[in-house]
Amino acid sequence: MTNFHHDEFYVNFDIDTHDKDDFDDNDSELAEVLSDEEKLEKLKSLREKIDWKVNKDLRRFIHQIRPLLENWKCPLSDLRDIFRPEEIDQLVTQIVRHPWLINNEKRPGKRFIDFLIETGYKDRPKVDEDGKTESPIRTTPVHWIVNKKIDQLVQVNAQDKLGNTPLHLALNSGNKNMAEWLLSRGANLKLANEEELTPFHIMCKKSINHDIMEKWRTQVNNEISQWVEVNAQDQLGNTPLHYALNASCDTNFIELLLRNGANVNLANKQGLTPLHFTCQYLIQDSLRQLEIFFKVKNEFDQLVDFNAQDEFGNTPLHLALKSANLYENKTAIERLLKNGADANLGNEEGSTPLHIICSRKSYDDLVKLFFEVNDEIKQAIKVDARDKKGRTPLQLAVANLLPIVVVVLLHHGADLSSFIFPAESCFAEVLKRIPAEKICIFESRVASGALGVVEKLEKGGYELDRSDALTRS
Repeated sequence: MTNFHHDEFYVNFDIDTHDKDDFDDNDSELAEVLSDEEKLEKLKSLREKIDWKVNKDLRRFIHQIRPLLENWKCPLSDLRDIFRPEEIDQLVTQIVRHPWLINNEKRPGKRFIDFLIETGYKDRPKVDEDGKTESPIRTTPVHWIVNKKIDQLVQVNAQDKLGNTPLHLALNSGNKNMAEWLLSRGANLKLANEEELTPFHIMCKKSINHDIMEKWRTQVNNEISQWVEVNAQDQLGNTPLHYALNASCDTNFIELLLRNGANVNLANKQGLTPLHFTCQYLIQDSLRQLEIFFKVKNEFDQLVDFNAQDEFGNTPLHLALKSANLYENKTAIERLLKNGADANLGNEEGSTPLHIICSRKSYDDLVKLFFEVNDEIKQAIKVDARDKKGRTPLQLAVANLLPIVVVVLLHHGADLSSFIFPAESCFAEVLKRIPAEKICIFESRVASGALGVVEKLEKGGYELDRSDALTRS
């Protein structure tokens, strides 16, 4: 007995029972000797045993009836003599959602679809007692098949109760062949579902769809704006460009979106622009994407707002600085600053980029780079700026035990005359941010770090008093 596993679904290909009315997927020889009348009765008998609420039973049934349909000789006048329209919908939906019903060796799903076409079946909207047809926005069977006669059966842009079209479903499941077939039949990339997601959002969102995207854009000669709403926003306010950047799309495709009018400054409901998206996680792919933003003005006739603030007041530079401590991407920081990022702009908490740097661990080169670049572009840094809790970058550097950062701040004019040693609560706040598994490492460097910080302060002219010593103890 052959078993097939697919995700959470399990189908037994060979139906082997002792019930005289059961039929086995391997019973092709028996089916050949049955008359059409006997096949019809067998089909009706098998249908009556289905629990139409159980999807597994529906897939089992598709396997069972394959030998009967394979050897059918005389055409049926109307398949509705056996199945109700909603039952046909259910069976075809299983085939669409489970491509292995098409792709396995015996191809029971394809045989069922072929059988529908051979009997002349067409999907028709229901008509109520008043003679009105149901809404075209409804669930309808959409089929995977290589036979072009499927055109008479499929409504490629029909929407289900969630607003999804067949193309939404195909792209969401990564069903490449189905998606390509639907696009070749005129599937609409602009239709949005209940979440305001268009198929084009999904095409950009999932990396598994990038091959489909490449093939499609070649077919339309890269003139995508007439086929898609390039700046359509979903319920979260994300555009296709947001998703393309988040999914690490090829830079050629990012540039294609921009050439076709993608708005580089359009923010989502969190206030995040595409540039924010790129700067959140600065890895190799996003660094390549980031370079695109620096040539947008010349190549795509748009001005990038390098100081756009999200709902928390963070600019792309704020996010890049946070990310830089994870991925050590100094190049991105330098490029942002040289392209107009404001090095003194505070976020909702009043934290400037320098506050962010002084709140991080083990990245002394970053503060050096920050001042070097700003000196080069002649952007003065407010080294004593206070956040909304009244803390200066120097206080944060001390609380985070960053002696080298302290030296750099003092070298660039941090005011020691008004410096107040951080309160115990400030150190406690630092501890809260440290992951539990790294607490031991932090505690092991507290003594040396604290000593180093105090030495740098005293060397700069700060006089430690008793209250400071108590804070450190």
